[in-house]
Amino acid sequence: MLTKPLDRGEISTLVSSPAPRITPLGEPFTMRFALLGDVHASPHLAAALDFARDQRVDQVLCVGDLCDGPGSLPDTVALLRSQTAVSVLCVRGNHDRWLLEDRMRDFSDAHFVKDISEEDRRWLAALPAVRELETGSSGGPTLVLAHGLFDNDMTFVRSHTTEHEVRDTPAWERGRKTFSRARWHVAGHTHERMVRTIDGLVMINAGTLHPAQDPGLVLFDTAEHFVRSFDVTREGAIAFRETLSLS
Repeated sequence: MLTKPLDRGEISTLVSSPAPRITPLGEPFTMRFALLGDVHASPHLAAALDFARDQRVDQVLCVGDLCDGPGSLPDTVALLRSQTAVSVLCVRGNHDRWLLEDRMRDFSDAHFVKDISEEDRRWLAALPAVRELETGSSGGPTLVLAHGLFDNDMTFVRSHTTEHEVRDTPAWERGRKTFSRARWHVAGHTHERMVRTIDGLVMINAGTLHPAQDPGLVLFDTAEHFVRSFDVTREGAIAFRETLSLS
């Protein structure tokens, strides 16, 4: 696994509190999320956001890598910034960082800073590397949203990565200290839809929306012990794929 530490200033230290649905008196407080993997300027983004709205989620969580794909980067940013269909929280991925640094621009479908407005560039630059979200009462368990493993957008966890390999990374050590209340960790980078638990931390990867790489998304409710995985067809339709256990 690659481990390139990010500056501490790139971490969002403010705990975000998404606006929840109104929970009837006496029922436990829960949060419902739609999880978007690496976007890569996918033409399926609009369909995914519409689906999330129809599912009445409290928040859409996006793991970044918005650029470097087959679609329009300005259109991608506009959809994520509009917040009209559903509220979206996003973090920055390594491709977004490379775009802003004008590095690694030799991909066949790479975007360039000149492709976007100055306003959109500032929006991308302001995206944090990691966010922490409250999921209930203050002091309760939180959810960490990142692109890679906690604050490192180039450290990643796959379904076959050993627990020892994960726990041996500086990113894991820093993250477990910084986000001591975290129960869930939502990330991307690998394009592999995955759920696994390491040392009590439930790690969820929603995969990718890239049309050439098994596009899909995930629905997650903090009160449930599973997530629901969905595929996006070539036509942009959303189809149920499978249920993945969180245990």
